[in-house]
Amino acid sequence: MSEQGSQSDPFGPSLGLVTSARARAADEAAVRAGDRWSDLMARAARHLAEGVRVQIGGEVAGRRIVVAVGIGNNGGDGWAAAALLRDAGADVTVLAPRGVETRGSEEAMGFRTAWLTSDGHVVADGADAALGDADVIVDCLLGTGSQGPPRGEIGDAVRSISEARAEHGVPVVAADLPSGVDADTGAVADGAIIADLTITFGAVKRGLVMHPARDHVGRLVVGQLSTWHEPGAQLQDGDAFDLPHDATLAASTIILGEEGRGDDKWTRGRLLIIAGSADKAGAAILAATGAMEAGVGLLTVACVESARDRVASALPGAMTLVLPEYDGCVMGLSPQAAEAIARVDAVLIGPGLGPIREVREIIDAVRLRTDVPVILDADAINVFWDRVDHLGTQTGPLVLTPHVRELARIASDDPAGSAWERAVQASEAIARIRGTEIFAPRREDAPEIVVIAKGPGTVVTDGRHRWWDGVGGPELGVGGSGDLLAGMVAALVAASPDDLLTASRTAVFVHGVAGRRAREVVGRRPSVARIADEIGPAFRDVQRLLDAGISAQD
Repeated sequence: MSEQGSQSDPFGPSLGLVTSARARAADEAAVRAGDRWSDLMARAARHLAEGVRVQIGGEVAGRRIVVAVGIGNNGGDGWAAAALLRDAGADVTVLAPRGVETRGSEEAMGFRTAWLTSDGHVVADGADAALGDADVIVDCLLGTGSQGPPRGEIGDAVRSISEARAEHGVPVVAADLPSGVDADTGAVADGAIIADLTITFGAVKRGLVMHPARDHVGRLVVGQLSTWHEPGAQLQDGDAFDLPHDATLAASTIILGEEGRGDDKWTRGRLLIIAGSADKAGAAILAATGAMEAGVGLLTVACVESARDRVASALPGAMTLVLPEYDGCVMGLSPQAAEAIARVDAVLIGPGLGPIREVREIIDAVRLRTDVPVILDADAINVFWDRVDHLGTQTGPLVLTPHVRELARIASDDPAGSAWERAVQASEAIARIRGTEIFAPRREDAPEIVVIAKGPGTVVTDGRHRWWDGVGGPELGVGGSGDLLAGMVAALVAASPDDLLTASRTAVFVHGVAGRRAREVVGRRPSVARIADEIGPAFRDVQRLLDAGISAQD
C-alpha cells in the first residue's frame, strides 16, 4: 500500500500513511485555521454513523447498537455518533467504563453531557448481555495515542467486545483503529479487538496497513475531516504532511504496460540465474519458473553438472550452463558463465546454492564483470552475515530478497516481529551496506539498493521509501515460494533495469495475487507448484484491471 498513486498505478489509489503524531498535528492545524475540536468530532461521528449503516446493509432504525466509549477525543466521537444513530431510529446503548466521565476533553464531555441530558441510555459495566444481543458494536474505546495492552476498566470492555464478536458473531465498527492496535507500528496487544470495518479519520495511520494489525482492521475506509488532513497539506513550520521516510513510491513506469509489435526476446530482458546444487536443483527450477512466468525474454540457468539434467528437462525454454563443483556444491564460475554475464540485463544469485564461501566468491566475480542489477536471494544473502558492508563495493544496482531470519542476520540480531520492524531492519541493512546512517539520502554516485523483506505484509524499500504489500497471505508460506518470487523479481528487473522499485513491488504484488488464486482453486493452502501455475493468470488479471482503469487494490 502506497502513499501516492494514480489511476494508472496497479498498486492502488493515493493514500497518506501517517503516524499518530502527524495525525494529531493535522487536527491542531485545522483548529488553528478556524475549525473547532467539536467540529472534527462531529464529522468523525457522521462517518461512524454511516459506517454502521453500511455494516448493517440498510437503515439503522430499530437496530440494537452498542457504542463503547473511552477517554479523549475517540470517546467524544462515540458520544456524538450515539446521538446521530439514535436520531436515525436505532436503539442505542453507550458502554462507558468507569472513569471515562472524569478524563475526557472539554469537547468530548460536551457530547457526553448532551447524551445524558437527553436521557440517553448508559451502562458502565455488566454490558455482556447488551453486547451479545447487539446488531453492531462501535469501538471508540482507545485512540491513536494508546500503546500496550488495554488495562483496567477499558481492558475489561475490550475483552467483552471481543467475546461478543467471537461467541455471538456481532460485527464491530472501529473508530480510527481497533482498540489494542498500535497506530504507528501495527503491533497488536493480547486481546485486541478484531473489527469488521475500521473508519480511520483524516488519513490512514501507518500501522493499520501492516502485519499483524491488518488482520484486525477488516475493511478500511478513510473518513475525511479537513483539507489539513490531505496528503501534501502544509502544517506548522512548513513541514509536509507526508512522513519524511514513509513517502511512498511514486507511480512511475508500469511494468505491465503494453508490449510493442517490435518487442522480441532481446527487449523483454535477458537474465542469468546462478542457482542450484546436487540436492537443491528444485530451487533453481522454481526460480527459473518464476522468471519465465513473469515473461523474461532470454533465460540462462548456470548450475552444477549434477543438477543440470534435472534443470534442463524441467525448463525446455531455458539455456543451461555448467558450473564447477565438488561433492555436489558449486566451486565458482565457469568460463562460459563468466562470458554470459556480459550478455545479460540482470543476474540472480542464490537459490539452492548453500551457505558456502564459494558463493561469496561467485558474487564478487559477478560484480567485477558487470554493472547490471544483481539480485541476491537465500544463501547469497546468508554468506554476508558478518560482512554485509562488503556489498557496499557494488558498482551496479542491487536487490536483496531476505526472509525474516535472513534479514536479521544482515541487519540486527533478533528477527522482526511485525512488518514495521522488518521495514526498519531493511533500512538498517541498506545503511550497513552503504556505510551510512539509517535513512540517509543516497549519494548521486551510489548504486540503487532495494530490499524486499519477505513475510506477512512484505516490505519493499530503498532505505527511504517503503511500500507494504496488502495482497499476499499465509498461502505463500510454503517452501519454494520465495524462489518463485526471486525469479519474478529478476525477470522484471531485467526488463526494466532502471526502475528497481517498481519492478520489485510489481513482482511482490503479482506473487500475492498468484497465491490468492491458488488458494481459491484448491480451497486450502496451495502447493508451490499450484502457485507457480497461477503466476501467468495473475499477470493477466492485473493487466485486465489496468486496461479497465481500475486499481488493483480495489
